[in-house]
Amino acid sequence: MPKMEDLKGTMETDLKRGHKGEAIAIRYLEERLSAHQVFQVDGYFPPYDLFAVFQNGKELRVEVKIDYKCATTGNIAIEYRHNSGFSGVIRSKADMYIIIAKGKLLAMDKEYLLAFLGCEDFREVDGGDGDKSTFILVPFDRLVSEEFVTVWDYTKKVTAETSPVYLHEL
Repeated sequence: MPKMEDLKGTMETDLKRGHKGEAIAIRYLEERLSAHQVFQVDGYFPPYDLFAVFQNGKELRVEVKIDYKCATTGNIAIEYRHNSGFSGVIRSKADMYIIIAKGKLLAMDKEYLLAFLGCEDFREVDGGDGDKSTFILVPFDRLVSEEFVTVWDYTKKVTAETSPVYLHEL
């Protein structure tokens, strides 16, 4: 687990963390949802991070976020504004939102997440580079208890008995 002072990294360390999160998400899509192929989306600020294709032809666009500070704060920080304009969860073109925190992968439909965020009165904070972003802070325990969130402990080995089918059949 990184130390708090190590979390303010450079763009290069942020990119490395992002790739680590995407690798975990790819494992989830392949092992748990039986994705036939998963592609990483290239570019600077792409509309989503991963594109998954399933045997039945269904396609899934996935946004992946990794939250290292959650281990100490107990909150998931979800960006929705940057430089006074909408960003993050609001601007993402993803169908699924994956958040990785505290050794767990949380997978959810982005529209359900937006509805949840809009119906509750969560605390907001400024942060990111130069405090130019605004984040909604959602308690980790609260988010994992929601019915629309699938929780996967990615540190455990997946077997046929522990591999239920979820979102790709919707």
